[in-house]
Amino acid sequence: MKKRLKGSHFEVNYQISKFFKSKLDGINLKKLSSQRVQKILDLLKQYPFILQELEGRSEGFGVGLDEFLYLTSYEVEKLEEEKCSDILAVNGDKRFIIHNEDGRDEVEFFICEYEDKNVLDLACYETLHGSTFSATKDIIFSINFIYNMRYNLDNDLPTWIFTRILLSCDDIDKVMEVLNKYSIWGSVSINLLDVKENKLYSIEKSLKEFSIIEIESVYFHTNTLIHDEMQKYNFLPDNINTSHARYDKIKELLALKKFSYEEIMLYNNGNDYDSVRMLGENKNHSKTQATIRFDNKKIEVLGNRKETIFIKNLL
Repeated sequence: MKKRLKGSHFEVNYQISKFFKSKLDGINLKKLSSQRVQKILDLLKQYPFILQELEGRSEGFGVGLDEFLYLTSYEVEKLEEEKCSDILAVNGDKRFIIHNEDGRDEVEFFICEYEDKNVLDLACYETLHGSTFSATKDIIFSINFIYNMRYNLDNDLPTWIFTRILLSCDDIDKVMEVLNKYSIWGSVSINLLDVKENKLYSIEKSLKEFSIIEIESVYFHTNTLIHDEMQKYNFLPDNINTSHARYDKIKELLALKKFSYEEIMLYNNGNDYDSVRMLGENKNHSKTQATIRFDNKKIEVLGNRKETIFIKNLL
């Protein structure tokens, strides 16, 4: 199932774009303005490996850097809602997260072997590592993109460039530094496991503001801001519909106390407003591309794509 790539940050990301190249067939890409492109490049000078990855992705697709940056900047187009869900749970000394990746129409697992730090990434064609589910030897996180109406394209970074920086952090202290340092164009939720400390965190960031909670029991998240101190920034468009339905369904199933966390995340009851795992238009092919359970020892892919990946062997 997973594909292993080895090389420089440019070479690996060039190969990822080649894998997904057909996704751009027939698409006339727009370009991010030269001023915004230059601002992003200036901010990324202290992260030369990310600049190499951007160059690799754009050259692999045969498009300009301004075109790939437009593609990866979800905030510009304000696309339809994402549909990801997460449960974060603490059971004794065990801490784990289960993530449903619903929002993308094609994803693939890549083990990327770099000279500095290996990355396991559930990759999609339009973003760098760190936009769905990603793991290093230090941190593992899953993402809920939030289609908030609160946007500011004059802030520092598009969300998916910001989360790539987060993935490079060694621990939660470095994550805090990045959260404090950069503003983003939109809003995002990050469900994070500090591997060495074996601690779980729910992080919400909207423009300059952020909130972080260490999870000590059971917590769940879909695609809205739910931290108390972030509610004042929660401006949702009319099309945010299944996000609330999935949140309420997880809450309902947890209250019944007869389903395991894994069963809840795989729950499908015939329509997208009464399910956690998304069905898709024809109800035969699920929108849920992967259900992933991870702790500080192993990463398990559930459902039809079953596989167990041990972190010590992987990273």
